[in-house]
Amino acid sequence: MINDDDLRFESHNYLLEIDASVAELMKLVASRKTLGAEWVQAMARYDAAHSEWVRFLLDAADSNKA
Repeated sequence: MINDDDLRFESHNYLLEIDASVAELMKLVASRKTLGAEWVQAMARYDAAHSEWVRFLLDAADSNKA
């Protein structure tokens, strides 16, 4: 079972990575670089960050059920 403080702390770390990846995407949009390898890499970073955060939340929910 994960306590609330640990959940908030860990979730905050995942959200920092999501925020950084979104900022990178916005930078690319502003500079009109929405195609190519740089865009694909930035999208992959966002997708990975979001997937890791969701996985963490689902694991935390499962551990709190017990």
